[in-house]
Amino acid sequence: MILSNRFTTIAYEELQEWSCIVGFYFKPEYFTESLLNQLAEEPLLYRFLIESLKLEDTIGRYYVFEFSPLDDVHFYSILLLKQVVKMRYKDNKVTRVTFLLLTVEGSQLAEKSLRLNDSFISSTILVSEMLNVMENNSKDITLEKLARQFNFHPNYLSSLIKKKRANHSKNIF
Repeated sequence: MILSNRFTTIAYEELQEWSCIVGFYFKPEYFTESLLNQLAEEPLLYRFLIESLKLEDTIGRYYVFEFSPLDDVHFYSILLLKQVVKMRYKDNKVTRVTFLLLTVEGSQLAEKSLRLNDSFISSTILVSEMLNVMENNSKDITLEKLARQFNFHPNYLSSLIKKKRANHSKNIF
């Protein structure tokens, strides 16, 4: 599976007789705040989607995954393709849920399946993601837990968040 933004040029070569390429293009307006909030706990793909939706960013971003034929990613891809073929993709619950399942499954298998990526992470997006995790887990989140989750030292993480909040406050007024 290749996940890319609209500025990425994709060139590939089929290496196996069984290779199959299916492409899905999602318009930016598909990614509502509600949909993105449901993906916030999947840091890798959430971060990718947020970066890809930035209008001022014209740099190609991509991830290349290699999933086992037994992984559910294939099933969800086929179900999503079925929805598209039936023209049932706009404002359709099955399509939205299938997209979420595909995204979550891909994210959870990423550690063993990710083969190639552009390795760019914007600090603005990273801090926004952290703030979202803090908001969604406000009862039991600590600086230490958050730092562990994002692989930062707690002191560095604290200064990063404070800096982001200070910049955000300046932009409001």
